[in-house]
Amino acid sequence: MARPCIRCGDCLPACPLALDPQALHAALLREDLGEAETLGLLACTGCGDCDAACPSRLPLSARFREAATALRAKQAKIAAADAARERYRQRTERLAREAASAQGVQARRIERLGAAAQAALAKARARRNTGPAA
Repeated sequence: MARPCIRCGDCLPACPLALDPQALHAALLREDLGEAETLGLLACTGCGDCDAACPSRLPLSARFREAATALRAKQAKIAAADAARERYRQRTERLAREAASAQGVQARRIERLGAAAQAALAKARARRNTGPAA
């Protein structure tokens, strides 16, 4: 039967990766995934050596695996949000470039048509001013 952690430190030398299972466990009890990550939660292999060394028979490796899975899911969610934010930013920039390009094309078309219209008006005025052809 599991009892509360007595902070004996027997799990410290048992960890083959030199992690601090006691500190990891404390961080997870506080639900502080950030601190647990800093302490090396994702490096834990779940070997169970700390479980075997724990006189309170705490299921440390199982808790570490669950927390690591939750942390990875949180990180994936953050990465997906960051990617969506970046796609939105790029799309906004692309739409702005396309709108500016379309405005430039429209302005050039108006200039070109305006010049053609001015030339047609000048030609018509010239015909009117010279009178009817005899």
